[in-house]
Amino acid sequence: MAVSKFSIVITCHNQAHIVRDAVDSALRQLHPNKEVIVVDDGSSDDSAAVLESYGEHIRLCRLKRNGGAARARNAGAALATGDYLAFLDGDDALQPWALAIYQRIVRNCKPKLILGALQWCKGKLIADSDDIPQKIEFVSYDYWVEKDRPFRSSASALVVERAAFEAVKGWPEEVTLFEDQYLEAKLAYSGRTIQVVAPATVLYRLHDSNVTHDTRKLISACYVLLAAFKSSTSAQSWRRHMASSALIGGPTFWVLRRAYRAGLRAEAGKLLLRAWPVVSVAALARFRSFVFGRRPVEILANAESPPAWG
Repeated sequence: MAVSKFSIVITCHNQAHIVRDAVDSALRQLHPNKEVIVVDDGSSDDSAAVLESYGEHIRLCRLKRNGGAARARNAGAALATGDYLAFLDGDDALQPWALAIYQRIVRNCKPKLILGALQWCKGKLIADSDDIPQKIEFVSYDYWVEKDRPFRSSASALVVERAAFEAVKGWPEEVTLFEDQYLEAKLAYSGRTIQVVAPATVLYRLHDSNVTHDTRKLISACYVLLAAFKSSTSAQSWRRHMASSALIGGPTFWVLRRAYRAGLRAEAGKLLLRAWPVVSVAALARFRSFVFGRRPVEILANAESPPAWG
């Protein structure tokens, strides 16, 4: 099998002080067939100067105004020429062997969607050794809608076959904050999905600006997510709609728990009245996994080393 080309799409907005970590991690990838596309989403700080310093090593797209992460990612994806799109937020980074891991998964499993694992980091992002891990632990689903275990969603953990991405018309620009979960729901029936259990391929930066700190904003974003999901699935069969609901109900339940713990019980109650159908389906899916068990974790032993990429 030929070596797949990966397009790494990095988006940033006013992250001049940290975006180098993301860009450097993309350029440092051991995989030989890649391109790095960086979208500056209307930054007003020194991001443009930082990114222009990379010259021809990256393909830079500067948007005149800030239109949100989903719009910026779509702008970057429109420039991509790779077989797979690997998205990366400007405050995160990739392990140096992330694409090498993804390539082995592509070669062996031919997925439409790969979901990487996150390594939480505070302060400076420190990558592991350049040595490629000797084994990959993963779970394989015929379709992502069949998922039976938790997944900490992040745009930086998503790798999508470009044809599958284009078939669902890319990132949902009408959704805020939960656009990654909504994209996963749109890709629910796109084909084989691989969830990486280990090793963690993405360094996820924890900082005060993470949106997860603003519970009220998360609640508002849930209403937008639920409305968009209801509109997009109105033409689906009842069975497909119910199955996809679990992918939306999971993050909604997470927000409900946060709201309750934060003392926002009235707001949580109102959200539950709107979200109970999808939350119920998600709870039922989790109960089914508890009763019948989860799909087994498979292991891909790494008996090769570069340059035997294909």
